[in-house]
Amino acid sequence: MGLFSKKSRLLKKRQYDPVQVWLSGTGNDEIILPAGFTPVTKNEEVRKCIHKIADLVSSMTIMLMQNGETGDKRLKNALSKKIDVYPNHHMIRKNFIYRIVSDMITNGNSVVLPVVKNGLLDNLIIWEALFRLSKMQLQILFKPMQPRQDFYKVNGDLL
Repeated sequence: MGLFSKKSRLLKKRQYDPVQVWLSGTGNDEIILPAGFTPVTKNEEVRKCIHKIADLVSSMTIMLMQNGETGDKRLKNALSKKIDVYPNHHMIRKNFIYRIVSDMITNGNSVVLPVVKNGLLDNLIIWEALFRLSKMQLQILFKPMQPRQDFYKVNGDLL
């Protein structure tokens, strides 16, 4: 009985409603993103989960399949080798897939630009998503990812 009475006393002590304080911001920007707002992707536990999922997915084999009358059949050709073995000139396959998966979890999307030379797929370039909020308008901008020395590795060695 004492446990429940203590909880009701704590609820009575609060003099304000947190939702009312949040909605009574001075400008539109504060109502959408109040001061002190921290995105969920900055939370350490969430980041560890994103890392674990991206790490597991990036270590899986990507199989290019073809539909057939008797069932799906795995293709082993130059396209499947390009996608599964060396999709990008600047990073190994694991880092490439890791980046795509982590972008999809954090941003909800990942953009990869295919580069074609002489009619054949030559390179896949990851584009970074930049989010900008201004005057009740959300802008999503994409730009090619710049090579970083510490992220791009070839066979475990830095470039």
